[in-house]
Amino acid sequence: EIAQCLVGSEMCIETGAIDHVALDVHDIDTLFTHVTALGYNAIEGHVCSLPFWEKGVKFFTIQGPDGEKIEFCERLR
Repeated sequence: EIAQCLVGSEMCIETGAIDHVALDVHDIDTLFTHVTALGYNAIEGHVCSLPFWEKGVKFFTIQGPDGEKIEFCERLR
């Protein structure tokens, strides 16, 4: 769940202490295809990988409706 900050009837859009929210997923390549088909743009433009853990991790990040960053991450096993 992502909540919006309201002050009276105005949204307060500020950069906070949290840079992004990461969600653990399975089958990130299929999810990437689905999310981009819905019109969301991956900030990186593609699924990325890093050599974390034993076999690595794949991830991509989108920008949410209020500018928040949402990362989808799959730990490779």
